[in-house]
Amino acid sequence: MNNKVTSDKSSATWVGIDWGTTNIRAYLLDASARILDKHTLARHIKDCNDDGWTTVYQTLIEGWNVTDETPVIICGMAGSKFGWVEAPYASCPAGVSDLVAKAVHPDDIENIMILPGLCCKDDRGNHDVIRGEETQLLGLFEQSSLITRLICAPGTHTKWISADNYTVRNFHTTMTGELFGLLTEHSILAQSIAKSSSSAVGAKFEDGVRMAAEGGGLLADIFKVRANSLFNELNPEDAGDFLSGILVGTDVFQEVSSLDHGLVSVPLIGPKPLSERYARALSHFGIEGIVLDAEELTIAGLASVARQMGIVETSHVA
Repeated sequence: MNNKVTSDKSSATWVGIDWGTTNIRAYLLDASARILDKHTLARHIKDCNDDGWTTVYQTLIEGWNVTDETPVIICGMAGSKFGWVEAPYASCPAGVSDLVAKAVHPDDIENIMILPGLCCKDDRGNHDVIRGEETQLLGLFEQSSLITRLICAPGTHTKWISADNYTVRNFHTTMTGELFGLLTEHSILAQSIAKSSSSAVGAKFEDGVRMAAEGGGLLADIFKVRANSLFNELNPEDAGDFLSGILVGTDVFQEVSSLDHGLVSVPLIGPKPLSERYARALSHFGIEGIVLDAEELTIAGLASVARQMGIVETSHVA
């Protein structure tokens, strides 16, 4: 896929927007889904409510020749309960046509389409939801050679997705990233963990993964961060990696141990540093983690929707 921004905007035919919780990315694109320009804006969704969603939207497209006839496709938190207008979740199984069918128009602005998220229920009748990742999954479906039965989207709330035939079948969420934040900031373990701005994976990460793979239990394993530190067997600079390995390793161990044999690879869609940690953990179980560009997949997913609507001509993913 060509993500290069060009200087010539005259061929623009539509706009795609990835509206995150704290950051927004807007793309000016042509009929081949080629990026002509890109605008980014740091803005929390609560500030969008304060400032006015239409005002924020106008800031995003400033300088572009966007008219009332220009198609605008938005994914992410603009369609949440606290967003511009709520786009109710589409139920799994779901593909691109289901997302288009459930899309909504904010303030009756017909050229702006906000995509829904996805929802499903587990075998016990409990609900789960995705909002934002569904568009990245559509982008992955464009790359048919990478489609497998299991996909992972690492993040604050990691998603494990089952998909086939260009359709999301079901998924579930693990709060791995949020739990790491809570433990390192607001638990007794914080006393043992040095703050670090580095995203590099330390050697103790592997030790944490190995411990998780032994199946001793997460609640018991995480206390080892504290206990090992007390006996000077774990220094503060390594403790964060050790805890990360336990959490990510447990997440991966519980997932792969519940599957039958034969899983060779898992596409990873998320922040690159975290995806690389999941890839390291997956390799411990003999599975290749394929780290993908999340932004590229988002644009490809928006283009998949645009193609469904006849805005984009042909597939743009090489």
